[in-house]
Amino acid sequence: MPDKIRKDALRWASERGGRSGRVAYQFSRFWSGKTQLAIEDSKY
Repeated sequence: MPDKIRKDALRWASERGGRSGRVAYQFSRFWSGKTQLAIEDSKY
């Protein structure tokens, strides 16, 4: 896992109360959406 993603994931977990499977799942959904939006924005 790249350092930037790991750093963002740990920050996300600390801001949301813990390092559980649920928080990891929520981060993965957030990260995927953020990445997809960046891809879409770069097309235009």
